[in-house]
Amino acid sequence: MKGKVLVVIPVTFLRKVVEDILKNYFEKIDLVSNIKEAIDLLNNPEVPDLIISSYVLEDGDVFDLLNGLEKNPKTKKIPVILLTSEDDPELKEKTLKKGVVEVILKKDLCQKLPKVLRDFAKIIQLKNLEGSILYLEYTNLYINFLTKLFAETKLKIFTVNTVEEALEVFEQNDIDLVITDFILDKGESGLDLIRNIRENQAKGDVPIIVLTGYDNPVRKIELFKAGADDYIVKPPLEEEVLIKVLNHITKKKIIDRLKEELQNLKGLYLIDPLTGLYNRNVVDEFLKKELEKAKRYKYGLGFIMTDLDNFKKINDNFGHLTGDKVLKNFAQIILACIRKTDYAVRYGGEEFLVVMPHANLEQTIAKAEEIREKLQASEVEGIKVTASFGVTNLDRYPEKSLEELIKISDEALYIAKSKGKNRVEFL
Repeated sequence: MKGKVLVVIPVTFLRKVVEDILKNYFEKIDLVSNIKEAIDLLNNPEVPDLIISSYVLEDGDVFDLLNGLEKNPKTKKIPVILLTSEDDPELKEKTLKKGVVEVILKKDLCQKLPKVLRDFAKIIQLKNLEGSILYLEYTNLYINFLTKLFAETKLKIFTVNTVEEALEVFEQNDIDLVITDFILDKGESGLDLIRNIRENQAKGDVPIIVLTGYDNPVRKIELFKAGADDYIVKPPLEEEVLIKVLNHITKKKIIDRLKEELQNLKGLYLIDPLTGLYNRNVVDEFLKKELEKAKRYKYGLGFIMTDLDNFKKINDNFGHLTGDKVLKNFAQIILACIRKTDYAVRYGGEEFLVVMPHANLEQTIAKAEEIREKLQASEVEGIKVTASFGVTNLDRYPEKSLEELIKISDEALYIAKSKGKNRVEFL
Protein backbone atom coordinates (compact mmCIF):
# COMPACT_ATOMS: atom_id res chain seq x y z
CA MET A 1 0.00 0.00 0.00
CA LYS A 2 1.00 3.63 -0.25
CA GLY A 3 2.41 5.03 2.95
CA LYS A 4 5.52 5.67 4.96
CA VAL A 5 6.74 4.03 8.18
CA LEU A 6 9.57 4.90 10.57
CA VAL A 7 11.29 2.03 12.41
CA VAL A 8 13.24 2.90 15.58
CA ILE A 9 15.02 -0.31 16.67
CA PRO A 10 18.64 -0.52 17.92
CA VAL A 11 19.12 -4.28 17.33
CA THR A 12 20.14 -4.92 13.71
CA PHE A 13 18.64 -8.42 13.45
CA LEU A 14 15.27 -7.35 14.86
CA ARG A 15 15.25 -4.26 12.64
CA LYS A 16 15.81 -6.50 9.60
CA VAL A 17 12.97 -8.86 10.57
CA VAL A 18 10.58 -5.92 10.97
CA GLU A 19 11.72 -4.42 7.66
CA ASP A 20 11.02 -7.69 5.82
CA ILE A 21 7.47 -7.75 7.21
CA LEU A 22 6.87 -4.07 6.41
CA LYS A 23 7.90 -4.46 2.76
CA ASN A 24 4.54 -6.12 2.12
CA TYR A 25 2.61 -3.14 3.47
CA PHE A 26 4.49 0.14 2.95
CA GLU A 27 6.03 1.92 -0.02
CA LYS A 28 8.67 3.76 2.01
CA ILE A 29 10.48 2.47 5.12
CA ASP A 30 12.94 4.57 7.15
CA LEU A 31 15.21 2.63 9.53
CA VAL A 32 17.01 4.24 12.50
CA SER A 33 18.47 2.96 15.77
CA ASN A 34 18.01 5.89 18.18
CA ILE A 35 15.77 8.79 19.17
CA LYS A 36 18.02 11.53 17.75
CA GLU A 37 17.99 10.01 14.26
CA ALA A 38 14.23 9.55 14.52
CA ILE A 39 13.58 13.18 15.54
CA ASP A 40 15.87 14.43 12.75
CA LEU A 41 13.83 12.48 10.20
CA LEU A 42 10.57 13.67 11.72
CA ASN A 43 11.59 17.28 11.11
CA ASN A 44 11.26 16.65 7.36
CA PRO A 45 8.10 17.98 5.66
CA GLU A 46 6.78 14.47 4.99
CA VAL A 47 6.07 12.68 8.26
CA PRO A 48 5.44 8.92 8.48
CA ASP A 49 2.01 7.35 8.77
CA LEU A 50 3.26 4.95 11.46
CA ILE A 51 6.18 4.52 13.86
CA ILE A 52 7.38 1.14 15.13
CA SER A 53 9.72 1.34 18.11
CA SER A 54 11.50 -0.90 20.59
CA TYR A 55 11.00 -0.11 24.27
CA VAL A 56 14.75 0.23 24.96
CA LEU A 57 16.65 2.52 22.56
CA GLU A 58 20.30 3.59 22.28
CA ASP A 59 19.72 7.03 23.79
CA GLY A 60 16.65 6.49 25.96
CA ASP A 61 13.41 4.55 25.90
CA VAL A 62 10.07 4.74 24.13
CA PHE A 63 8.76 7.32 26.62
CA ASP A 64 11.55 9.70 25.58
CA LEU A 65 10.54 9.15 21.95
CA LEU A 66 6.86 9.75 22.76
CA ASN A 67 7.73 12.97 24.60
CA GLY A 68 9.65 14.14 21.55
CA LEU A 69 6.68 13.39 19.31
CA GLU A 70 4.33 15.37 21.57
CA LYS A 71 6.42 18.54 21.18
CA ASN A 72 5.78 18.74 17.44
CA PRO A 73 2.18 19.36 16.24
CA LYS A 74 2.97 17.44 13.05
CA THR A 75 4.08 14.30 14.89
CA LYS A 76 2.06 14.14 18.08
CA LYS A 77 -0.78 12.23 16.41
CA ILE A 78 1.38 9.67 14.60
CA PRO A 79 0.37 6.18 15.83
CA VAL A 80 3.16 4.18 17.48
CA ILE A 81 3.49 0.40 17.72
CA LEU A 82 5.69 -0.73 20.61
CA LEU A 83 7.83 -3.88 20.50
CA THR A 84 8.89 -5.23 23.89
CA SER A 85 10.23 -8.40 25.48
CA GLU A 86 8.34 -7.80 28.75
CA ASP A 87 4.74 -8.92 29.16
CA ASP A 88 4.10 -6.15 31.67
CA PRO A 89 0.45 -4.95 32.05
CA GLU A 90 1.56 -1.78 33.85
CA LEU A 91 3.97 -0.85 31.04
CA LYS A 92 1.27 -1.54 28.48
CA GLU A 93 -1.21 0.70 30.28
CA LYS A 94 1.29 3.57 30.59
CA THR A 95 2.35 3.44 26.93
CA LEU A 96 -1.23 3.23 25.67
CA LYS A 97 -2.05 6.37 27.66
CA LYS A 98 0.92 8.14 26.00
CA GLY A 99 -0.25 7.44 22.45
CA VAL A 100 0.96 3.92 21.68
CA VAL A 101 -1.78 2.15 19.70
CA GLU A 102 -0.51 -1.43 19.98
CA VAL A 103 1.97 -3.33 22.14
CA ILE A 104 3.48 -6.46 20.57
CA LEU A 105 5.68 -8.95 22.38
CA LYS A 106 8.81 -9.73 20.40
CA LYS A 107 8.11 -13.46 20.65
CA ASP A 108 4.77 -12.87 18.85
CA LEU A 109 6.21 -10.44 16.30
CA CYS A 110 5.96 -12.55 13.13
CA GLN A 111 2.38 -13.61 13.88
CA LYS A 112 0.90 -10.44 15.33
CA LEU A 113 2.59 -7.59 13.42
CA PRO A 114 1.20 -8.61 9.98
CA LYS A 115 -2.34 -8.72 11.41
CA VAL A 116 -1.95 -5.30 13.04
CA LEU A 117 -0.54 -3.90 9.79
CA ARG A 118 -3.44 -5.29 7.76
CA ASP A 119 -5.87 -3.46 10.04
CA PHE A 120 -3.73 -0.33 9.94
CA ALA A 121 -3.58 -0.51 6.14
CA LYS A 122 -7.31 0.16 6.04
CA ILE A 123 -6.80 3.31 8.11
CA ILE A 124 -4.08 4.49 5.69
CA GLN A 125 -6.36 3.69 2.76
CA LEU A 126 -9.12 5.73 4.33
CA LYS A 127 -6.75 8.60 5.06
CA ASN A 128 -5.78 8.75 1.38
CA LEU A 129 -9.22 7.92 0.02
CA GLU A 130 -10.78 10.63 -2.12
CA GLY A 131 -14.50 10.95 -2.67
CA SER A 132 -17.73 12.60 -1.59
CA ILE A 133 -20.20 11.53 1.08
CA LEU A 134 -23.76 12.82 1.31
CA TYR A 135 -24.89 12.65 4.95
CA LEU A 136 -28.59 13.17 5.80
CA GLU A 137 -29.01 13.74 9.55
CA TYR A 138 -30.82 16.26 11.73
CA THR A 139 -29.14 15.47 15.07
CA ASN A 140 -26.06 17.59 15.80
CA LEU A 141 -24.57 14.83 17.96
CA TYR A 142 -24.16 12.46 15.01
CA ILE A 143 -23.32 15.22 12.54
CA ASN A 144 -20.40 16.23 14.78
CA PHE A 145 -19.43 12.58 15.26
CA LEU A 146 -19.14 11.87 11.54
CA THR A 147 -17.54 15.22 10.68
CA LYS A 148 -14.87 14.72 13.34
CA LEU A 149 -14.32 11.09 12.32
CA PHE A 150 -13.41 12.05 8.76
CA ALA A 151 -11.74 15.38 9.54
CA GLU A 152 -8.24 14.13 8.67
CA THR A 153 -9.21 12.36 5.46
CA LYS A 154 -9.53 13.64 1.90
CA LEU A 155 -13.24 12.85 1.87
CA LYS A 156 -15.68 15.68 1.23
CA ILE A 157 -18.77 15.54 3.45
CA PHE A 158 -22.05 17.18 2.37
CA THR A 159 -24.25 17.42 5.47
CA VAL A 160 -27.97 18.11 4.99
CA ASN A 161 -31.05 17.99 7.22
CA THR A 162 -33.94 17.19 4.86
CA VAL A 163 -34.68 14.78 2.02
CA GLU A 164 -35.27 17.71 -0.35
CA GLU A 165 -31.82 19.18 0.44
CA ALA A 166 -30.24 15.75 0.08
CA LEU A 167 -31.74 15.18 -3.38
CA GLU A 168 -30.62 18.63 -4.52
CA VAL A 169 -27.02 18.00 -3.40
CA PHE A 170 -27.14 14.52 -4.93
CA GLU A 171 -28.18 15.89 -8.32
CA GLN A 172 -25.57 18.66 -8.34
CA ASN A 173 -22.53 16.62 -7.21
CA ASP A 174 -20.73 13.35 -7.88
CA ILE A 175 -21.54 11.44 -4.70
CA ASP A 176 -19.64 8.23 -3.88
CA LEU A 177 -21.60 7.23 -0.77
CA VAL A 178 -24.88 8.21 0.88
CA ILE A 179 -25.32 7.90 4.65
CA THR A 180 -28.78 8.60 6.02
CA ASP A 181 -30.51 8.31 9.35
CA PHE A 182 -33.63 6.14 9.27
CA ILE A 183 -35.84 8.43 11.34
CA LEU A 184 -35.59 12.09 10.34
CA ASP A 185 -37.14 15.36 11.44
CA LYS A 186 -40.73 16.43 10.61
CA GLY A 187 -41.97 12.93 9.84
CA GLU A 188 -39.43 12.25 7.09
CA SER A 189 -37.69 8.90 6.72
CA GLY A 190 -34.42 7.76 5.22
CA LEU A 191 -36.54 5.43 3.09
CA ASP A 192 -37.82 8.47 1.17
CA LEU A 193 -34.27 9.37 0.17
CA ILE A 194 -33.35 5.78 -0.71
CA ARG A 195 -36.35 5.31 -3.00
CA ASN A 196 -35.77 8.63 -4.77
CA ILE A 197 -32.10 7.84 -5.37
CA ARG A 198 -32.83 4.34 -6.68
CA GLU A 199 -35.22 5.85 -9.24
CA ASN A 200 -32.38 7.96 -10.68
CA GLN A 201 -31.27 5.96 -13.74
CA ALA A 202 -28.00 7.82 -14.22
CA LYS A 203 -26.69 7.82 -10.63
CA GLY A 204 -29.00 5.49 -8.73
CA ASP A 205 -26.43 2.78 -8.10
CA VAL A 206 -24.54 4.80 -5.45
CA PRO A 207 -24.03 2.79 -2.21
CA ILE A 208 -26.30 3.76 0.70
CA ILE A 209 -25.67 3.15 4.41
CA VAL A 210 -28.53 3.66 6.89
CA LEU A 211 -28.03 4.63 10.54
CA THR A 212 -30.75 3.18 12.75
CA GLY A 213 -31.40 3.11 16.47
CA TYR A 214 -33.18 -0.25 16.23
CA ASP A 215 -31.38 -3.53 15.59
CA ASN A 216 -34.61 -5.06 14.30
CA PRO A 217 -34.70 -7.86 11.65
CA VAL A 218 -38.00 -6.59 10.18
CA ARG A 219 -36.58 -3.08 9.78
CA LYS A 220 -33.39 -4.45 8.20
CA ILE A 221 -35.46 -6.31 5.59
CA GLU A 222 -37.47 -3.14 4.93
CA LEU A 223 -34.24 -1.18 4.38
CA PHE A 224 -32.73 -3.74 2.04
CA LYS A 225 -35.96 -4.01 0.03
CA ALA A 226 -35.96 -0.23 -0.42
CA GLY A 227 -32.41 -0.36 -1.79
CA ALA A 228 -30.05 0.18 1.16
CA ASP A 229 -26.68 -1.53 0.85
CA ASP A 230 -25.76 -1.58 4.53
CA TYR A 231 -26.83 -0.37 7.95
CA ILE A 232 -25.13 0.69 11.19
CA VAL A 233 -26.85 0.49 14.58
CA LYS A 234 -26.61 3.56 16.82
CA PRO A 235 -24.54 4.46 18.71
CA PRO A 236 -22.05 3.67 15.96
CA LEU A 237 -18.59 2.29 16.64
CA GLU A 238 -15.87 4.41 15.02
CA GLU A 239 -14.08 1.40 13.57
CA GLU A 240 -17.29 -0.01 12.06
CA VAL A 241 -18.11 3.29 10.36
CA LEU A 242 -14.56 3.69 9.05
CA ILE A 243 -14.36 0.17 7.63
CA LYS A 244 -17.82 0.25 6.03
CA VAL A 245 -17.22 3.66 4.47
CA LEU A 246 -13.86 2.51 3.13
CA ASN A 247 -15.28 -0.72 1.72
CA HIS A 248 -18.29 0.87 0.03
CA ILE A 249 -16.41 3.81 -1.51
CA THR A 250 -13.55 1.57 -2.66
CA LYS A 251 -16.04 -0.84 -4.22
CA LYS A 252 -17.82 2.03 -6.00
CA LYS A 253 -14.52 3.40 -7.34
CA ILE A 254 -13.67 -0.04 -8.74
CA ILE A 255 -17.11 -0.38 -10.34
CA ASP A 256 -16.87 3.15 -11.80
CA ARG A 257 -13.47 2.33 -13.28
CA LEU A 258 -14.78 -0.93 -14.77
CA LYS A 259 -17.77 0.92 -16.26
CA GLU A 260 -15.43 3.48 -17.82
CA GLU A 261 -13.23 0.74 -19.27
CA LEU A 262 -16.31 -1.06 -20.57
CA GLN A 263 -17.52 2.17 -22.16
CA ASN A 264 -14.11 2.65 -23.79
CA LEU A 265 -14.21 -0.90 -25.12
CA LYS A 266 -17.73 -0.33 -26.37
CA GLY A 267 -16.51 2.84 -28.06
CA LEU A 268 -13.76 0.89 -29.80
CA TYR A 269 -16.38 -1.64 -30.88
CA LEU A 270 -18.72 1.02 -32.30
CA ILE A 271 -16.40 3.82 -33.52
CA ASP A 272 -14.45 3.98 -36.76
CA PRO A 273 -10.89 4.96 -35.71
CA LEU A 274 -10.12 7.01 -38.83
CA THR A 275 -13.19 9.25 -39.02
CA GLY A 276 -14.58 9.10 -35.49
CA LEU A 277 -18.00 8.19 -36.88
CA TYR A 278 -19.91 5.06 -35.93
CA ASN A 279 -18.95 1.87 -37.74
CA ARG A 280 -21.32 -0.81 -39.06
CA ASN A 281 -21.68 -2.41 -35.63
CA VAL A 282 -24.04 0.44 -34.76
CA VAL A 283 -26.64 -1.12 -37.06
CA ASP A 284 -27.33 -3.94 -34.61
CA GLU A 285 -26.48 -1.92 -31.50
CA PHE A 286 -28.71 1.13 -32.04
CA LEU A 287 -30.37 1.44 -35.44
CA LYS A 288 -32.65 -1.58 -35.14
CA LYS A 289 -34.01 -0.18 -31.87
CA GLU A 290 -34.39 3.24 -33.51
CA LEU A 291 -36.46 1.67 -36.30
CA GLU A 292 -38.65 -0.19 -33.78
CA LYS A 293 -39.37 3.09 -31.96
CA ALA A 294 -40.14 4.92 -35.21
CA LYS A 295 -42.62 2.21 -36.23
CA ARG A 296 -44.21 2.07 -32.78
CA TYR A 297 -44.69 5.82 -32.43
CA LYS A 298 -45.24 6.39 -36.17
CA TYR A 299 -42.62 9.02 -36.89
CA GLY A 300 -40.35 9.43 -39.89
CA LEU A 301 -36.90 7.88 -40.10
CA GLY A 302 -34.64 9.19 -42.85
CA PHE A 303 -31.84 7.23 -44.57
CA ILE A 304 -29.02 8.83 -46.56
CA MET A 305 -26.44 6.59 -48.25
CA THR A 306 -23.54 8.56 -49.72
CA ASP A 307 -20.34 7.69 -51.52
CA LEU A 308 -17.37 9.87 -52.50
CA ASP A 309 -17.09 10.28 -56.26
CA ASN A 310 -13.91 8.98 -57.95
CA PHE A 311 -12.27 8.24 -54.61
CA LYS A 312 -10.05 5.52 -56.09
CA LYS A 313 -8.45 8.12 -58.38
CA ILE A 314 -7.64 10.30 -55.36
CA ASN A 315 -5.85 7.39 -53.68
CA ASP A 316 -4.04 6.45 -56.90
CA ASN A 317 -2.97 10.00 -57.80
CA PHE A 318 -2.27 11.52 -54.37
CA GLY A 319 -1.67 8.54 -52.08
CA HIS A 320 -3.58 6.93 -49.23
CA LEU A 321 -2.58 9.55 -46.64
CA THR A 322 -4.31 12.21 -48.71
CA GLY A 323 -7.21 9.82 -49.22
CA ASP A 324 -7.53 9.46 -45.46
CA LYS A 325 -7.62 13.25 -45.10
CA VAL A 326 -10.42 13.41 -47.66
CA LEU A 327 -12.41 10.81 -45.71
CA LYS A 328 -11.88 12.70 -42.44
CA ASN A 329 -12.94 15.96 -44.07
CA PHE A 330 -16.13 14.37 -45.39
CA ALA A 331 -16.87 12.90 -41.96
CA GLN A 332 -16.44 16.30 -40.30
CA ILE A 333 -18.76 17.94 -42.82
CA ILE A 334 -21.42 15.29 -42.16
CA LEU A 335 -21.12 15.77 -38.39
CA ALA A 336 -21.36 19.54 -38.76
CA CYS A 337 -24.57 19.26 -40.77
CA ILE A 338 -26.55 16.69 -38.79
CA ARG A 339 -28.29 16.91 -35.41
CA LYS A 340 -27.03 15.33 -32.19
CA THR A 341 -29.87 12.82 -32.39
CA ASP A 342 -28.84 11.65 -35.89
CA TYR A 343 -26.46 8.79 -36.64
CA ALA A 344 -23.43 9.14 -38.94
CA VAL A 345 -21.89 5.81 -39.93
CA ARG A 346 -18.84 4.92 -41.97
CA TYR A 347 -20.56 2.08 -43.77
CA GLY A 348 -17.73 0.99 -46.06
CA GLY A 349 -14.44 2.31 -47.46
CA GLU A 350 -15.71 5.63 -48.85
CA GLU A 351 -19.40 4.93 -48.22
CA PHE A 352 -21.28 6.67 -45.40
CA LEU A 353 -24.77 6.23 -43.95
CA VAL A 354 -26.79 8.91 -42.15
CA VAL A 355 -29.93 7.92 -40.22
CA MET A 356 -32.27 10.71 -39.08
CA PRO A 357 -34.99 10.01 -36.47
CA HIS A 358 -38.07 12.29 -36.58
CA ALA A 359 -37.37 13.40 -40.17
CA ASN A 360 -39.71 13.05 -43.16
CA LEU A 361 -38.60 12.46 -46.76
CA GLU A 362 -38.38 16.17 -47.64
CA GLN A 363 -36.22 16.91 -44.60
CA THR A 364 -33.98 13.94 -45.39
CA ILE A 365 -33.50 15.09 -48.99
CA ALA A 366 -32.76 18.64 -47.81
CA LYS A 367 -30.13 17.35 -45.39
CA ALA A 368 -28.47 15.30 -48.15
CA GLU A 369 -28.38 18.41 -50.37
CA GLU A 370 -26.85 20.45 -47.55
CA ILE A 371 -24.06 17.90 -47.04
CA ARG A 372 -23.48 17.64 -50.81
CA GLU A 373 -23.15 21.43 -51.18
CA LYS A 374 -20.82 21.77 -48.17
CA LEU A 375 -18.56 19.02 -49.50
CA GLN A 376 -18.49 20.51 -53.00
CA ALA A 377 -17.45 23.88 -51.55
CA SER A 378 -14.59 22.36 -49.54
CA GLU A 379 -11.16 21.14 -50.60
CA VAL A 380 -8.37 19.05 -49.11
CA GLU A 381 -4.79 19.99 -50.04
CA GLY A 382 -6.16 21.80 -53.08
CA ILE A 383 -8.25 18.81 -54.19
CA LYS A 384 -11.95 19.35 -54.90
CA VAL A 385 -14.17 16.42 -53.93
CA THR A 386 -17.83 15.58 -54.54
CA ALA A 387 -20.18 12.80 -53.45
CA SER A 388 -23.40 11.17 -54.62
CA PHE A 389 -26.39 10.57 -52.35
CA GLY A 390 -29.26 8.08 -52.18
CA VAL A 391 -32.22 8.87 -49.92
CA THR A 392 -35.28 7.06 -48.62
CA ASN A 393 -37.57 7.27 -45.59
CA LEU A 394 -39.61 4.96 -43.42
CA ASP A 395 -42.68 7.07 -44.32
CA ARG A 396 -42.54 5.60 -47.85
CA TYR A 397 -41.93 2.00 -46.74
CA PRO A 398 -43.50 1.57 -43.27
CA GLU A 399 -43.35 -2.25 -43.39
CA LYS A 400 -39.73 -2.57 -44.52
CA SER A 401 -36.93 -3.88 -42.30
CA LEU A 402 -33.76 -1.94 -41.48
CA GLU A 403 -31.73 -3.97 -43.97
CA GLU A 404 -34.33 -3.33 -46.68
CA LEU A 405 -34.41 0.43 -46.04
CA ILE A 406 -30.60 0.62 -46.18
CA LYS A 407 -30.69 -1.37 -49.43
CA ILE A 408 -33.27 1.03 -50.93
CA SER A 409 -31.11 4.05 -50.07
CA ASP A 410 -28.14 2.23 -51.62
CA GLU A 411 -30.16 1.66 -54.80
CA ALA A 412 -30.99 5.38 -54.87
CA LEU A 413 -27.26 6.09 -54.52
CA TYR A 414 -26.57 3.84 -57.52
CA ILE A 415 -29.08 5.89 -59.54
CA ALA A 416 -27.31 9.12 -58.51
CA LYS A 417 -23.98 7.68 -59.65
CA SER A 418 -25.44 6.54 -62.97
CA LYS A 419 -26.93 10.00 -63.63
CA GLY A 420 -23.57 11.74 -63.48
CA LYS A 421 -22.61 11.81 -59.78
CA ASN A 422 -22.56 14.77 -57.37
CA ARG A 423 -26.33 14.65 -56.97
CA VAL A 424 -29.13 13.44 -54.66
CA GLU A 425 -31.70 10.83 -55.72
CA PHE A 426 -34.48 9.22 -53.70
CA LEU A 427 -36.66 6.12 -53.86
